[in-house]
Amino acid sequence: MNDFVDRRDELEALRKAFEAPGASLFILYGRRRLGKTALLREFASSLPGVYYVADRLTEADNLRFLSAAMAESLREPSLALAEYPDWYALLAAYDRVRPRAKSYLVIDEYQYLAQGQPAISSILQKWWDTGQKHRNMLLVLCGSVTSLMYKETLSSSSPLYGRRTGQWLLEPLRHRDIVRFFPHLDAEELISMWALVGGVPHYARLAGPCGRFETALRELVLSRDGPLFAEAKYLLQEEVSAPNVYGSLLHAIGSGVSRVSELGSRLRLPASHLTRYLTALRELRIVAREVPITEEDPVKSKRGTYHLVDPFLRLWFGCVAPFESLLEFGRIDEARRGMQSRLDGHMAWAFERICRQYVENRSHEIGGVRIGRYWDRNVELDVVAVDEAGRPVLAGECKWSSRPATRDDLLLLQKKVQQIWPEHAARVRLAFFSRSGFDRSARSGSVGRGCWLLGPRDLGSGGV
Repeated sequence: MNDFVDRRDELEALRKAFEAPGASLFILYGRRRLGKTALLREFASSLPGVYYVADRLTEADNLRFLSAAMAESLREPSLALAEYPDWYALLAAYDRVRPRAKSYLVIDEYQYLAQGQPAISSILQKWWDTGQKHRNMLLVLCGSVTSLMYKETLSSSSPLYGRRTGQWLLEPLRHRDIVRFFPHLDAEELISMWALVGGVPHYARLAGPCGRFETALRELVLSRDGPLFAEAKYLLQEEVSAPNVYGSLLHAIGSGVSRVSELGSRLRLPASHLTRYLTALRELRIVAREVPITEEDPVKSKRGTYHLVDPFLRLWFGCVAPFESLLEFGRIDEARRGMQSRLDGHMAWAFERICRQYVENRSHEIGGVRIGRYWDRNVELDVVAVDEAGRPVLAGECKWSSRPATRDDLLLLQKKVQQIWPEHAARVRLAFFSRSGFDRSARSGSVGRGCWLLGPRDLGSGGV
C-alpha cells in the first residue's frame, strides 16, 4: 500500500505555497506517526528541491548529511566534499548553486537541529532576512515534538516569528479515511479497529495484516514484543519534559477522573499546579477540555471536564495499563478478561466520537457550526449541533448495544430535547445512532422532524 493516504487539503496547501511568487516559509507540525514525512515526500516527489530528514546527531554530522543531500539533489558533488564550520557556511554554499527557478528546501524533524544547535532558528532568520525572502524558493520546516516546534517556529518569542507565510497542524485521520486500510472489514469491526488505531496511519498499517480487532489488540498492544506495547511511554518521553507527571495524569484521566480538583487529589498536587500540564496535553491533542456545547463562555465555564481524545492512548491508559503487570508476565488471556468491561466502555466512547464526526460532515445541511455534547444534572445528550446563535439544531443519542433501538428509545430522545429546550424543540432535528440497528417499531413510527436513523454501515460513508 502507498504510504500516502488522503491529506488532500494539506497537500494542496503545500502546493499553493510552492506556486506562490517569491519566497515562502511553511511550518508543518504535529504529533508523531501521523504521516508528516509521507505527506512531504508526496509533495516533493515531482518538484525540484532538497529534502533532508534531520536526526539525533551532533551539529557537525547534521551539517555533513545535509550537505550530502544538497549535493545529490542539486547534482553538485562539490557540496559534499567541503567541510562546513557552521550553518552560515553551508547555507552560503547552497545559495551559490541552488537553481534560480522555484525550488524547495525541506527540513524534516527540525526539532533535532534545534536540540543540537539551540541558535538554529536565529541562524535561519538571519539567512532569510539577508536575501532568501526576496528569492524564489519554498522553505519547509517540519517537526514532531509539538511543544518544541511551536517554541522554535510559531511563538512570538521565536526568531522566525512573523516570517512564515503558511502553517499546518497535521491532525489524525477521521474514521471515514481509515476505511482504505481495512477494505475487508465490515462496518462494525471497522469501528472497533478505529477504537484501537484512531486516525494514526502508522498504527493502521500495523493493524491491517491482523485482519480483525481482537487479533490486532493481542498481537500489537497486549504482547510484550508487540510494536505498540511501549508506544504510550515512548510518545510521552518524546513529547514532554516530565513524563512521570504526565503519565500519572493520563492514568488518572484514563480511569475516569475528569475534573481538575479530582485530578489534584489523585496526584496529591494542588489543582493550580496541574494547569501547565493539562495545557501541554491539550496542545498535543492528547487531552481535551469539554464543556456543554451550549455554554456561552466555554473558557470561563466551571463545568469543564478533561478527557483523553486520542483513541489509542485512551485504550492504553483506560483499558490496558491497569493490567500491565499481568502482561509483563505474558498472562494475556487473564488481562484480556479483566479489561472487558473497560473495553466495552471504550468502544461506546469511540462509537460516539465517530457519530459526532458524521454530524460534522453533514453540518452544512442543518446549519450547525459547532458540534459537541450536552449535559446538566438531570439529562445528557451524546451529540448536539448548534447554530451561530448557539441555538440547538440537532440532538442525538448513540447506543453501542447488542439490542436494536426501539420507538421508545426515540421517544425518550424527543422527551429530553423538549425538557432541555422547550422553546426550540420543534425545530431541532433528531438523530439516533445504533450499533445494532432499529426494530420495526422504530422504523415505522415518525418521531421528530426528519429524524436520522443511522447504523455502522451509514457511518462508513462519513456523511458525504
